[in-house]
Amino acid sequence: MKTVEKTSLNTLILAVLLLFFCNNADKISQPFTALRDFSPT
Repeated sequence: MKTVEKTSLNTLILAVLLLFFCNNADKISQPFTALRDFSPT
């Protein structure tokens, strides 16, 4: 049972991290978008 609990806990942590990343994806990509806009092409 302990192994199952540990696996489910790891899955839960991964899910939370994924949600956090999805929620902050715009904030994370903003600096890169700004750099791309400012760079002369």
